[in-house]
Amino acid sequence: MLPGYPPPQFQIPIQGLSYPLDMRRMANKSAKIARMLTNGEHDLSGAPPSSSAFELAAKFCYGFPPDLSPENVLAVASVAFFLEMTERHSPSNLLRISLAYFKSSVLPHWNETLRCLRGGAAVLRHAAALNLPAACLHSLSIHAVADPRLLTTPLESDGQDRRHVDWLADDPADLPLDVFLLFISAVAGGGAPPLSVSRCLLRHARKNSNPSAQRLVIEAVEELLPEDPAALEIEPLLSLLGAAVAAHVSERCRRGIERRAGLVLGGATSEALIRAGGDSVEGVVGQFCLRGGWGLAEAGRVAGAVEGYLGGAELGKEEFARMGRMLGWLLDKAGKSGDGVYRAVDSYFALHGELTEKEREEVCRAALDCRRLSAAAREHAARNERMPLRVVARVLYLGQLQIRNAIAGASMIEQEEEEEGEEEEEEEEGERGGGKKFEEEEEEKGKREGGERRKKGLGLGLGFWRKLRCKDVGFVCSGSLRRVNPGE
Repeated sequence: MLPGYPPPQFQIPIQGLSYPLDMRRMANKSAKIARMLTNGEHDLSGAPPSSSAFELAAKFCYGFPPDLSPENVLAVASVAFFLEMTERHSPSNLLRISLAYFKSSVLPHWNETLRCLRGGAAVLRHAAALNLPAACLHSLSIHAVADPRLLTTPLESDGQDRRHVDWLADDPADLPLDVFLLFISAVAGGGAPPLSVSRCLLRHARKNSNPSAQRLVIEAVEELLPEDPAALEIEPLLSLLGAAVAAHVSERCRRGIERRAGLVLGGATSEALIRAGGDSVEGVVGQFCLRGGWGLAEAGRVAGAVEGYLGGAELGKEEFARMGRMLGWLLDKAGKSGDGVYRAVDSYFALHGELTEKEREEVCRAALDCRRLSAAAREHAARNERMPLRVVARVLYLGQLQIRNAIAGASMIEQEEEEEGEEEEEEEEGERGGGKKFEEEEEEKGKREGGERRKKGLGLGLGFWRKLRCKDVGFVCSGSLRRVNPGE
């Protein structure tokens, strides 16, 4: 026994242990305990918060081999480092044994590394002195980049060959929030595909549905979500948005989710929008409209989904009217008539038979533009008992106006055609008169020139043209070629 040691009954209790630590026993393996006994110290403040790791260290000092596992190795190594259980103080000490286990049995494997981080979440700050959390994150990042499917569950994977994926792979979404955020930052920074990172983030938010912590989780996840549309999927975003509304997240967080959902709204179905429901859909469609930059086809797809949503969702009059106006705007941008708004209004009235005539008028006045309806839709509306009378009168008036304009347009076209015909006849008459005058002038000129040629002995009769074997003696030259009647 070393000089200065206190009697064997001197012990320091550790909170959570079933028995106090025997300081003399531990001093054989711990340089810190030995120094404390020599100096008469009794303070172990700042120790890693793991009573089980201290108990394992105490058993090790009694000669028991350490029972290490991925779940406890961070805590054991942290306690061994804190107690200075090093090779300098005693050979084959606990720190060297725990670090060797960590390197050989934990880091090479995905599952074991995740379990190590999960089990050591309470001692990460202490383990950081040994760079153990950083080593775990680096290992997981390498695994995730090599096989991104480790970040997703089989149901969420892309259907590719999964023979090389561990079907019992631990899910990183099960990590505590603070550890999970470290994990996501590491794998995203290491080059994991953004879509896989996004799926993992959204799954973590979905799994951690504890009402008391959900707002914190959703806000943290939203900050890390990518902005690239290729890394986003509409249905998980709509689910996240619904949870965000229920958890009363910050306005900034909610707008961030709506903005990202608006980037990929073209892939939404009406069923997905109905499941999301409420203010969630209105905000996302609004973000889509504000974004712009989409083509006719994408605007048409979104308009179709919104039409189905309006026809099947439980909405108040004001919300329906706002969404109806957006639908009309989308249909216009897609180059389509407003028939989709009419169909949505008709379906809404069918679902809400309790609406009064005045309430139906208010809905139609806010959402429905009868001028943009096709003739078929106006005809249907005129016979539709669900439509308020003012709307029926409006579509009938527009129908009559269209007929009148069509008749007026036809009359105008007919008049224009008659005027064009008269002008053509005048032109033809002018051409005929001008041609006749031209022929008379040319004939008179020919006679004069012919007389002059005969006087000079230069006249050319029909015999001359026959000698040249001219096939059509009806062509004669008098300064220009013209067709004449041989009988003249």
